[in-house]
This record gives sequence, structure tokens and C-alpha cells, in this order.
Amino acid sequence: MDATLVTAHSEKEGAAPAFRKGFGFHPLGAWLASTAGCLAMLLRPGNAGPDTVADHIQVLAAAIAQIPARFRSRLLVRVDGAGASHELVEHLLSGGSGWWSGCPSREPIGVTIALAGPRAPARGAGQPVSGRHSRIA
Repeated sequence: MDATLVTAHSEKEGAAPAFRKGFGFHPLGAWLASTAGCLAMLLRPGNAGPDTVADHIQVLAAAIAQIPARFRSRLLVRVDGAGASHELVEHLLSGGSGWWSGCPSREPIGVTIALAGPRAPARGAGQPVSGRHSRIA
């Protein structure tokens, strides 16, 4: 799942000022890695937050509904750093899905993750792998 900014060069229905000083839309989509086919897309105004958990869960549910039931038992959901919230990870794990998220890692980020306390991933989950954190169910 990922979001992107789409510029609108004139006022369109639903367009809004974007958080990066543009104007347009900030759709959130989900694609199937094996075919690159789009499974779900949520058209959002340009000022939609990149890390809005409710939007990620809505798109995820719509994407999973597109996958035949026999293939839903072992899903791996990939999101970027904006989608990697505790709430989304907890939602994924409650449904039995694995997750993968990546972002560039610098020492302060690693220290923050190490000090995360009780909300940190369970032992064995979230182990650093080339500057990324992953868990596969």
C-alpha cells in the first residue's frame, strides 16, 4: 500500500491544498506484487494525512476482498514509513497477516525503536534487516 500526490492544475471536485505545497489529490492504493494489478484505491483530497490509519484499513479491506478466499490465508502486506503505525500493525496481526515496512534508518530512529517500551513488537518481530523492520506471520 502506498499513497502519492497527484497535482490538479485547476480546482477539481475533492481537490485540496497538499501538505507539500501543491494542490490536488493524495490517493491511497493497494497493489498485488505478483501482477502489479491495483486491488483498491481511495481518492483522497491533497490535504489527507499520509499516515491516516482508518484510510489504510479501508483500502486494505477493499484489497483483500479482491483476492480469492483460497489465497487469503498467508498475506504479506507492505507499507512505507507513513503507513507503519502501531494501529495498522496491530490490525494486520489480529487478522493473521504478516507485515513489512521500510524507511531509511538513522541512529536516532534505531534508538527510538529500541526504547519503544511496551508497545514495541513482540520478541522476534521487528528485527532490523538492512535498515528495515519486518515480521512475517
